[in-house]
Amino acid sequence: FESAVAQDPAFALAHAAIANVCASYYYLYDRVPSWIDRAQAACERAVALQPQLPEVQVAQGWIHYASGRIEESIGCARVAIERKSDCEGAYYLLLRALFAAGMYQEVVAISDTALEATIAGFVEQVFQEALRLGATDIHLEPYAGSTRVATMARPARGVRWRVRTDVSPARASSRLFRAEKPGTIRAS
Repeated sequence: FESAVAQDPAFALAHAAIANVCASYYYLYDRVPSWIDRAQAACERAVALQPQLPEVQVAQGWIHYASGRIEESIGCARVAIERKSDCEGAYYLLLRALFAAGMYQEVVAISDTALEATIAGFVEQVFQEALRLGATDIHLEPYAGSTRVATMARPARGVRWRVRTDVSPARASSRLFRAEKPGTIRAS
C-alpha cells in the first residue's frame, strides 16, 4: 500500500489500508506506540481525502478497537456497513468489537448477515478475476446457496454460469476457486 500511496498520494483507499494494517499489527503483535501513530496518520489522510468511504470508517474503527475504544469501533463498523453492506472487513470488525463488548446475543443475531456479505464480496472478486482472465465458464459450487450469490450468478458478457447447490457448507468452506482449463473457473 505504501507503493500505491507513493504513486498516488490522493489514493484514500490505500491510506485506509495502511491504517488497517498498522492498527492490526499494533493490536495483535507489537504494542509499540509508533504503530498506532502511523495508523492514525494514514487514517487522517484518508479522512481528509474521502471521509465518506466505508473503508475509511473501517480504518477508523480498527484504530478505536486497537486503542480499546470498543464502542467507537462498533459505531464506525456500523456506519461502514450502512454505506456498503459488503465493505471488506466491516463485519469482521463489528463482530470482534461486539464480542469484546460482551454483546454476544448481537453477535449471534448478525452472524448470518455477516457471512452472507462476506461471501458475496469474495464471490464478486472471483467474478472480476474470472472476467479479467477471459473465462467463459464459471462454476459457483460452494457458494450457490447464498441468496446474494444466486442473484449475482447471471450471464454477463457471454459468460456461462453454473451454480450447484448440493455442496455442504462444511465442504464449501474448505474449497478454493481455481482455473480448471483455459476459459473456465471452477470451485474445487
